[in-house]
Parts: sequence; structure tokens; C-alpha cells
Amino acid sequence: MSVNSNHFKLKEVAPYYNVLKKIAFPSLRKILFWNISFTILASIFIFRNLTQSFILALSFIASSLISDFSSSFILLKNDSLMDLRRNMASSFFTNAVWLTFLLLSFIFKASLQTMFYLGFPIALTLRLLALSSLSSSKPFNIVAAALLEPVLCFIFVFQILNLSFLKSALTFLIVIPLTFSYVFLTLKNVEEKGLKNVGFSTLEFFRSFLKSWFNNENSSLEEYLDKIGVYKDIKVATISFRRKTDKKLKGVMVVSNFHPGPILEVGSSNLPYLIQKELESKFNIVAAVPHGVSGHETNLVSFKENKKIIESVIKLLSESVYFDKASQFLRVEYGKAKASCQVFGDSSLETLTLSPENMEDIPLMLNYELTEFGKNYFKDIAIIDAHNSINAIIELSDFDIKLLFNTGVAAIEKASKEPEFPFKFGKAKVEFNYTPKQGLGYGGATIFLIQVKNQLCSYITIDGNNMKSGLREKILNKIKELNVEDGEIMTTDTHVVNGLISAKLGYYPIGEGFNEEEFIEKILKGVNEALKDLEECEAAFNSNFVKVKVFGRNSMENLVNSIYSFAKRISISFIATMFLIEAALIFALKTFSF
Repeated sequence: MSVNSNHFKLKEVAPYYNVLKKIAFPSLRKILFWNISFTILASIFIFRNLTQSFILALSFIASSLISDFSSSFILLKNDSLMDLRRNMASSFFTNAVWLTFLLLSFIFKASLQTMFYLGFPIALTLRLLALSSLSSSKPFNIVAAALLEPVLCFIFVFQILNLSFLKSALTFLIVIPLTFSYVFLTLKNVEEKGLKNVGFSTLEFFRSFLKSWFNNENSSLEEYLDKIGVYKDIKVATISFRRKTDKKLKGVMVVSNFHPGPILEVGSSNLPYLIQKELESKFNIVAAVPHGVSGHETNLVSFKENKKIIESVIKLLSESVYFDKASQFLRVEYGKAKASCQVFGDSSLETLTLSPENMEDIPLMLNYELTEFGKNYFKDIAIIDAHNSINAIIELSDFDIKLLFNTGVAAIEKASKEPEFPFKFGKAKVEFNYTPKQGLGYGGATIFLIQVKNQLCSYITIDGNNMKSGLREKILNKIKELNVEDGEIMTTDTHVVNGLISAKLGYYPIGEGFNEEEFIEKILKGVNEALKDLEECEAAFNSNFVKVKVFGRNSMENLVNSIYSFAKRISISFIATMFLIEAALIFALKTFSF
């Protein structure tokens, strides 16, 4: 068994999109405030004369505002990514780079004029590179938008910095052709590599991704994901509970090997809630969709594929054969690995966790191996990755995976020998006022209680992406006070919470973004509600395989490697090119002293 290293690499992208998040999401007011404040403070340090400082600051701010409004409402007006807020952010970054060069004049003992000329290549290149990468507008409009602010800046500061017309012209003649050549050749190379590796434009994919992330425009991104997707048979299992008396359905647990990713509402990111919502509205029940064993290679590529899973779940519920007996909930622990197993009729339900130790997605191969082993004892088995303990991005070691496998095997063997008895089932739905930014998805929490003889156990499913380490244990200890002997606290692994905030993981796991004591209190109220709902029930276990289009391991590997290569190539080439352009400009300015 080996861990999907590209899944881990995808998780490691979090720090990078945190940087993008900080740049892309500040409000217009904040960006304007930062631009004005930094420009004024820098200008005061540069001149230390209020009149001159005011003129310099006004020059930079005016060039920014004129450029921003012209770009947003004329040059790039049809580009959803380049709205006024992001154009202002781009201008603020340009100003910050240029003013920093002016401030460096005190360190390098150079004139303000020279440092202004030397700041131009980096300011222009960053601006042109950003606009060319992000904007879908015509090339002429992109070039005009990139040049407008720097050119206006030259004009507005010309007198206050006592610039030379000939040196300014020389700077333009050297910098503009070299900068444009660099950006054109770099992006051309990126496009060629992208076409070779993934079969489509890397830049267009990047723009589609940002439109989805920033503006919730998902259709274009899903079209690209569909191109790299591969068909795979995904297992879908349902454990349904109905009253013994009138045969009315009460609750359904759905366990599947799709992965709820990649981010926000793209692909299957929000599929656990979509399944829950469909079942609850259609059957007037409580539905739970805990995280099945899966990784990012089984992200579904589009909403169209989600519908296939939902339709499959509904079909399974119409084919149910019910049993009126279940075994007691049992737990096996080997080292830090924990497994639970419970039998319903001729099939079993198993959960796996490493909590309170760090854990991430359990590899899909482990599911196949445990399922094959379980068939020696049961007609069918559903395996849940409880996904309930994280503090840092980690990769499960081979030792951890082997430990989980051995623990799962022991739990299956032990459960197969357990007697079955009539049981009671109770359910509850818990709603919260928390949002995806705080780490909670739209599905809230669902509570299933199962009583076999004198043992009461719980399956609590929370719509979130993993859980703050230690919170699972706190909840289990608290519900013991309500005579719930054991159980498992699970998450759905929804990725609707990902990419909304700047955090070390790229999201808040359950318990990190809100008051956990308040959260536990609401869970306890839900458990009390489920206790009141306990009544004799029957259970049905059904499963099938659905052919859907998923990311696929090779496709995901090519895509992730292309993104890494894209970022690495631009970073290295930018530093090298800027060094050469700056050297050429310094040589020219010294050689041609006007």
C-alpha cells in the first residue's frame, strides 16, 4: 500500500493559495487605504519635506486611480477577474515596488532619479505578467492596461523627481521591448508545456480556476476538469433505518468512495450536503454522509457527475431488504489506530481513525483490501474514514496505513463472531449558525443512536473538513454522561469550506473557527433529541457501483505537476531576467550620460 503523493502535494498548495487569498479578497476600501497610507508614508521618508512629499504621493495615487478606473470600465470592462478592486490591488503592488526602490536610494547612495528608472522594469514586468496571466481581454487592451499606470507615473513625477527626458526615453526604449519579449516568451513556453502535459491551455485553466474561486463561476473550470477526467466505478453504499411498526423510513447513512473536492462548490466538493439535502427533502428523514475512504483522485469533475451518485442513492433505497437485528458496537485499538465495527443483518459498518493523532485521507487501496477481507465474513461492508483529527498537513506513513489495516481486520473478525439482537434507532439533525468560513458546511450535524440490548452507541456526522485534534474525544466523553457508551464522531470532508480564508490548512477544521464548548453543547442537545426518538427499527444494507468521471491519479498528477512547473518556471525566469534587464539599464544610463 502506498500513499498518493500527489494528493499530499495538492494539500501542500494551501500556503500558496493563502497568499492569493490575502491579495484577492481584501475589500476595495482596505486596498485604497493601504495604497494611500503606504504612498504617503513612503513619500515622507523620501523627501522629508511636506510639500514635496505631498506632490510625490499625489502623483503615485493619481496615476493609480486614473489607471484603475480606465482599466476596469474601459480597457478590461468585460473581464470578470479584473474588476476595480483587483485592478486597485495591482496598482497598489506596482506603487509599493516602485516606492521601495526610491527608499533604497538611501542605502545604495544612489540618486532618486536612478532608483526610479531602475524600479520601472520590475514594476512593469510584474504588472504585465499578472494581467497577461489573469485577463481574457484582447492583447491590445492588456498591454494598454499594463502600460497606463507606469507611463502616467513617469509623467506625474517628472518634475518633482527632476527626471531627464532623454534618460526616461532611454529607459523606455530598453525596458519595454525586453519586458514584453520576456513575458511573451515565458507565457508561450508555459502554454506549450501545458498543451503537452494536460492537453489544454494552462493559462485558460488557471483563469477558470480563479473565476471559480473568486467569483463562484464554476462551469468553465468543470469543462476543463471534464477533459482530464477518467471514468471510474465508485462504490455507493446505503444503510437505511425504518420503523418496525409502520415501515416508515427514519434515517439513511450513505458511504461512498467519491472524494468531496477539489474546492468550494467545484466538482464533488459539496456532494455530501447535496445528497443529504435531496434525501431529507424527498423522504422527510435525517441523512448522514460521512467520509468514505478516498483521496483527491476520486474527486468528481462536475455537477453532472454528482447527479449520477445522487440518483444511485435513491435507486438503492427502493431496492432495500430489511433486517430486524444488529450486533453491538465494538471497538479495536492497536497503538494509535482505532476501528469500530457493527453488523446489520448480513453486512457490516466499519469506521477507522487515528485520533487524537494527526490524520488525513486514508488511501483508497486500503478500502479495497479491507473490503475484500470483509467479504470472507459478510455479504457487504461499508468502511468510513472518520477524518476527525488534524493540526497540520501530513502524509500518512506506510506504518500508519498498515496499522489501520491490521486494526480494521481485527475489528471485522471480532464483529463476525458477535451475536445479533433486535435494536432501537433514534436520529436528530443539529443546525448551527456557523458558516463555511468558520469551517462548517451547510449540512450541520446528524446524530444516529443505536441501542442493542443495554448498549447505546452513536454515529455523529458533521459537515466539515476534518476536525481539530482532541475535539472527538471531548464529544465522546460528554455523551457518555448521557449513557451513550461509545460511538464515532465523523466529518464529511466537504471542501466547500476550503479556499475561503487564509489559514495554515487553507480552511478551518471543525472546532478551529468557532467556540467548541458552544458547539459541544448543541451536539449534546441533539443527542438528547435522538434519545427521545429511539424506537424499534429495521436496517437495510445496499450497495452498487456507479461509473462516473473523476480526476484520476495520472490526470491529477499531470495537472498538479503542471501547476508547480508553471509557478517554478516563472519564478526562476523572472529573477534571472530582471537581473539582466537591470544590468543593461544601469550600463546604458552610465554610458549615455545626458
